[in-house]
Amino acid sequence: KQADLFFRGSHDDLEVGLIDFQWAGFGLAATDVAHFMTAAVYADVLIGDGEMKLLTHYYDCLVEHLVEYGAFASVADAKENYSFGLFTDQYETAVLDMCRL
Repeated sequence: KQADLFFRGSHDDLEVGLIDFQWAGFGLAATDVAHFMTAAVYADVLIGDGEMKLLTHYYDCLVEHLVEYGAFASVADAKENYSFGLFTDQYETAVLDMCRL
């Protein structure tokens, strides 16, 4: 939701942070992304390849941080064991789950 978004910088050099203060724990990253995409992203941003661009960007950042924080030894290892295909499958399932509410 929008209350969990934090912005820093200018229009040309904008940084965005997401913090969910309600709960922290283990789960699928794609579930959080699905919640964000269905609750806080304007629909016109998702038109065409917009949704895929956002998912790709998120996945690339996620993989880098999984390596940085020791979940995987390398980016190649992370992508092999948590592929973009698996991430998008989990995302699509989570979107369907959000729609049932």
